[in-house]
Amino acid sequence: HHVQVDRKPEVNECPVRPAYLQFVTTWGMVNIRINARLLSIKAHYFSFFGGTAPILPFIPVIGKQLGISQVGIGVIYGIIPVFGIASKTFLGSLADKFQLHKIIFISGLILTTLALFSVQYIPNVSEPYAYLSFSNDGDTNISLCNLEQECVERIQGKLLPGIQFTCNQSEQLSFYEINGAVSSAKLPTTINDENCVSFPGNLSFEDGIDYSIFNSSVSRYALNHKCIDLGMPECENWNGTLPFYHLPSFWILLLLLLVNWMAMAIVITIGDALCFHLLEDHPADYGIQRVWGTIGWGTFSMISGYLIDKVSGDQLNKDYSPAFYLVVGVLFLDIVVSLRMKFPSFGKSKSVFKDVWYLFRSVRICIFFIVVVLVGFYTGVLWQFLFWHIEDLAHNWGVNDRIKLLEGVMLGIQCFGGELPFFFVSGWIIKSLGHRNSLTIVLFCFGIRFILYSQLVNPWLVLPIELFQGVTFGLFYATMASYANMIAPSGTSATVQGLVGAAFEGIGVASGSIFGGMLFKYYSGQVFFLWLGVISVIAGVLHIVAQCTLNHLEDKPHGCRSNIEYSVTDPADEFPHQNGSVKPASGQPVDKAEEVS
Repeated sequence: HHVQVDRKPEVNECPVRPAYLQFVTTWGMVNIRINARLLSIKAHYFSFFGGTAPILPFIPVIGKQLGISQVGIGVIYGIIPVFGIASKTFLGSLADKFQLHKIIFISGLILTTLALFSVQYIPNVSEPYAYLSFSNDGDTNISLCNLEQECVERIQGKLLPGIQFTCNQSEQLSFYEINGAVSSAKLPTTINDENCVSFPGNLSFEDGIDYSIFNSSVSRYALNHKCIDLGMPECENWNGTLPFYHLPSFWILLLLLLVNWMAMAIVITIGDALCFHLLEDHPADYGIQRVWGTIGWGTFSMISGYLIDKVSGDQLNKDYSPAFYLVVGVLFLDIVVSLRMKFPSFGKSKSVFKDVWYLFRSVRICIFFIVVVLVGFYTGVLWQFLFWHIEDLAHNWGVNDRIKLLEGVMLGIQCFGGELPFFFVSGWIIKSLGHRNSLTIVLFCFGIRFILYSQLVNPWLVLPIELFQGVTFGLFYATMASYANMIAPSGTSATVQGLVGAAFEGIGVASGSIFGGMLFKYYSGQVFFLWLGVISVIAGVLHIVAQCTLNHLEDKPHGCRSNIEYSVTDPADEFPHQNGSVKPASGQPVDKAEEVS
C-alpha cells in the first residue's frame, strides 16, 4: 500500500550550511576542513571527561581506603544511579519543556566540580591493628590499636571477658602458630600515642617453642587482628564486622556521589542531545565528537595515576590531593567553554511523555532496552570492582608500590588503545553491521573480557585485555546514543537520551554495583569474572536468536541472514512518531528504515 513520507529538504534546498575553518599548508598539498560549529562540543567532551577522570575511576579504592567494604561500595553505586534516573528524566524533560538546557547544563558542571573536590575532606577511618611485644624481663603484652572510642572506653580499666585466640598469619612469625589467652579480669590498661590499648597476655607457641628464641632487639611483632575476638558489641569494628552503615565516611561519600552523579547525568544527557542537534543529518559522526571525551579521560587519568604514586611514595594509604586539584582546573575550563556555547532550540513536543511512552509498543525497542540494562550491569561491575580485583592481585604478586601507575596505564590503554579508534570507526561499523549486530558483538566481547580477567595472576598482564574497552564501551556507547537519537520523536531528544541513559546507569550499573559487591565479597575475583563471562556469551547467543525469530515472524528475507546484513539505518521496526511521522493509510507503524531508504 502507499506510504506517505514527510522527507527532509535536499541539501541544495538548505540556505544555511555549517561554517568551516580551512587550513592549507605552504605547499598546498593538504587541505584540512574543520567544522567550526562542532569545535565547542569537542572542547566540552574533552574537558568534561578529562576533568572527572583524575578522581572518578579511583572512587571505589578511595572508599576502600576509607574503610568501606565491597558491599558498602556496591550499595553506594547501587543507590546513586537510581537518583541519576530522576535527574535524567525529570531535568531532561524540564529542559525540553521550558528550553532551560543551558542553565541546567552549567549548573550541573558546577555541582560536579564541587562534589568531586569535596571527597578529599571525608575523614579517614584507619583500620585496627594488633601486635605482641616482648620485654627483656620476660613479660608479654598484647596491644590493640585504632579501636572505636566506645571500645576503648569499655576496655580501659574494666572487666574483660576471657580472650582466647590462635594466630598463624603474623608477618614476622609466619612459621609459628601463636596461641594466646587473657583471663577475664579487671586489667590495668593504658593508652599510648598510637591510640593503642595494651595488656599482659599469656602466649604459647606450637610445639612448645619458647619466645626467647626471637631476637631481643625486635620488641614487637605484627598480628592479624582479625583472629582476636574481643567478644563485645562495642568492638565489632575490631575484626571487620562493623557494618559499613555505621561509618560516617560511608554516608558522606554517598551524599557527595549522589550530588555528583545527578549533576553528571544531566550534563551528559543534554550534551549528547546538543551534539546530535549540531550534527544535523550526520548522526553517524557522533563517535568522532565523543572520542574527544575519551582523549581527555585517558590523558588526565594517566597523569593523575602518576602524580598520586609520585606524591604518595611508599605510603600504604595513597595521597589523592594532586588528582583533586586537577579536577578543579580542568572542569573550570569546561565551564568557561560551556558559557560561550550557543544552545539552540531543540523543538517542543506537545506531549513529551506520551510520545516517549509510545515507543515501547515496539518489541525491538524493548529488546534494545534489555541489552542496555545488561551491558550497564557489566559496566557497573567493571567501574566498581576491576581496580579492586587488580589491587588484590597486586598484593599477592608484591607490586603494591606502583599500583596507581598500573591503574593509570590501564585507563590510558582503555582510552587510547580501545575507545579512541572505535569511536572513530563506530559510524562505519554501525552503517555496515547495523545497531542490533553491533550490540551482539558487544555482548560477546564482554564475555571474552571477563573470562580473561578470571585467568589473571600477574596484574600487569591486564593491560592487553583493556583493548576490549573499544568494543565494550566505545562501540556500545556510540550505538546506544545514535539509536536513541534515531527513535526519539521530535522535541523529545533530551528525554529519550535521558531514558536510555537511565536504563544503562540507573538500572544496569546500579544492579551491577549492588549484586557485584555481594558476589565479589563472598567469591574470589577469578570465580566472579568467570561466571560473568559465561553469562555474557550466553546473552549474545540469545540476542541472535531473538532477532532471528523476529525476522522470521515479520517475514524478512533470508531468515537469520537478515540479522547480519542490515541497511545503513536499522532502528526499531515499529515506532510511530507524533512529529515527522511515517504512517501508512491503515494507521500501522512502519519500519523507519523505509522512511530513509
